[in-house]
Parts: sequence; C-alpha cells; structure tokens
Amino acid sequence: MKSEHEIWKSAKHVIEQHGEQATAFAEARAQAHLDKGDDDSWALWMRIAAATLEIRNRPGRGPE
Repeated sequence: MKSEHEIWKSAKHVIEQHGEQATAFAEARAQAHLDKGDDDSWALWMRIAAATLEIRNRPGRGPE
C-alpha cells in the first residue's frame, strides 16, 4: 500500500500529464482494475483520483 505522500506525488504527476482530465483518468484506471477483480489497485487509484480533486480545488489555484 502506498503512503499518503506517495498518493499525493502520484496525483500531482497525473495532473501534470492529464490536466483537467486527471480525475477522470484516475477513475478510469480504477474502474479498469475493478473490472479485472483487482480491489487493491482499484482502491489505490480511487485514492489518487480523490487527491487530484483536492489538489485542483484548493483555493487560489488557477486554471491548468
């Protein structure tokens, strides 16, 4: 299981790579793992998706 620091680092990387679509990308990855029955990877990607939302919704954060 990844640490919170690793989750946030991953979320920032996903935002850098996918911009406004970062959360949708992470959720799609989560769904793909769930479809394969990989609950641990699903949970990981859902945590990353949640972190992307938190990062993007911080006050004072301008548009991508």
